[in-house]
Amino acid sequence: MTSITKDGSMPTKQVPDRFTPAEIAQVGLSGLLGQHVSSVAPRLLTGQREAYLSAFDPPTDTCLWRAENAGKWLEAACNHWQYTLDAQLRVLLDDYTAHLLAVQQPDGWLGNYVSEVRFHHVDWNTLRLPAGVFPGPQGEDFFFDLWNNYVTMLGLIRYHVTTGDHPALAAACKIADLCINTFGDETQDLMAINWDWGQNPASLIYGIARLYTLTGEERYVDFCRYIMRRYGRHDTVPIFLTDTRSSAYPFDAWSHILKHCEFELHLMGLCELHRATGDRAALVTCENIYDGHYAPQMATLCLHGFKAPPTGVRIPQTYYNNLETCDVPTIIRWCVELARLTGDARYFDAIEWNLYNALLSRNLADGSVVPFPGDVTSALGVAAVTSTTDIWHCCYSMLAVGLSYIPAWCYFTAPNGISVNLYEPSIFTTEIGGVKVRLEQVTQYPLDGRVAISVEPEQPLLFDLSLRIPGWCTSANVCVNGSILDGGHAKAGTLCHIHREWRKGDQLSLTLDMPARVVRRAYADTPDQFIIERGPLILALPERLNPGLNGEDFIPVVESDSTVKMEMIGIEDPQHYAPIGFRSTAQTMINEGNGLACEPVQIIWVPYANVDLSAKYRVEFPI
Repeated sequence: MTSITKDGSMPTKQVPDRFTPAEIAQVGLSGLLGQHVSSVAPRLLTGQREAYLSAFDPPTDTCLWRAENAGKWLEAACNHWQYTLDAQLRVLLDDYTAHLLAVQQPDGWLGNYVSEVRFHHVDWNTLRLPAGVFPGPQGEDFFFDLWNNYVTMLGLIRYHVTTGDHPALAAACKIADLCINTFGDETQDLMAINWDWGQNPASLIYGIARLYTLTGEERYVDFCRYIMRRYGRHDTVPIFLTDTRSSAYPFDAWSHILKHCEFELHLMGLCELHRATGDRAALVTCENIYDGHYAPQMATLCLHGFKAPPTGVRIPQTYYNNLETCDVPTIIRWCVELARLTGDARYFDAIEWNLYNALLSRNLADGSVVPFPGDVTSALGVAAVTSTTDIWHCCYSMLAVGLSYIPAWCYFTAPNGISVNLYEPSIFTTEIGGVKVRLEQVTQYPLDGRVAISVEPEQPLLFDLSLRIPGWCTSANVCVNGSILDGGHAKAGTLCHIHREWRKGDQLSLTLDMPARVVRRAYADTPDQFIIERGPLILALPERLNPGLNGEDFIPVVESDSTVKMEMIGIEDPQHYAPIGFRSTAQTMINEGNGLACEPVQIIWVPYANVDLSAKYRVEFPI
């Protein structure tokens, strides 16, 4: 739903999206992804709502980020209400928002801190703390007050977009206006709030760019440009806006990249700013950062975060080498923004890869969350990893946000049709040129590469139906009503566009070849490794299913074409959503007489998303 400016006109987007994520209410999922989406409800409705509101009434904190959970609850609840249209959830959602609006202060502040340490009452210019140093006399981290207000603002924006409620938009604008009145070139320095080298306050750019899109108010785009200017000063925070129009990678060698959701929120803000203003530098910056920093490590990001790259790949330091669960939804959402703006298939691929290997791996069927993965570099051994059911943990509430957006990532629309992005048993209903169109997918993906799609327009209709052909695919065939599409094979790493007049009963079939394949990975600080991948899944070898197997003394049997023969099996796995494994053959070394001999042994793999991260397993193998 689009807002209206004060003069009654509609804000104009300077750059139209090439693809737009589906409205969540238009999608119904009934496969693996649907199971994970269904887990959002218990993350919202088993005491979280009441607890999160308690942080505001009364505000008593001098540190911590407790109040951030309120905005994330609101965002996830909006999405889940769209998905379910549950009347009771809508009542709770409206009551929750009304409570937030009731406790907002007249100046716009909406947080959980006592008055003297609220962000607009602190003299940040005088404090001038080094990066990462807590500002309070006893080390209180009261710089999180700004972050808490900001995340609440994001929740209010989502509520407005979902329901059309203008008081919620007005409340979000009041928070933004308080930020603008507090920080700027002539007032307080936003970057003096030093958490994450200024990355935390700089993430404001996303929410305030969204408000510019929704309202057309120039003060919001002006403040975004202030953040961009301030973010680029030496000796304070990372420079990533240096020479974006000509440099292949706009980082100074000394700079940091901070692996936090704040960073990806900032990048989402640059995408929104480009969309709203046509500022090409904002998009080019994101493309450069993706090419130089994310793309070289995207395939194994879910395993251990960012590792030192091989020679020749220019990547600055990272603050965390682990990929925190808070990072995962924002990385995916940033990739969604890049896909929307550019239509580049690699960003659609990145959505799938991070979803199946990173996001799903953190969501356990017992309702707990895995904040960090373990160290997967050692043979059949990881550092102890614990899951949590603590509703105040930042990763707990952020996981619900990520899961709640999954329906919107399955299908995209374009001016000339529909694009199928994720393959999942599902139904999608939309309109093209005023004509209702219904798609239904039948598939066992990601366990099987066969996808059947029924196309049901209300009347004969000419439009494009696009299929994402994943970059990992070794071959793909597309048939329409039993006839192979002209050209035969669809090309991996592209969107396959089918332009025709579609009629009721048309049947589309897609066959993706997904053998288990050996893929080599190179790092600077460890010997080269290989990983076993199958379709969009990384496979792991858990000790629980392979008792007595010595991780150093065996190797999988690899065929001449770098594939591994496997058969699918069922396993007992109450912790995860898909109790499926794969059996293959390996060679293990045994003592025999005066030397060593090879002996075949059967081993069992599971998708990395289903491995027990707190127990021993192996996922990378030395070349």
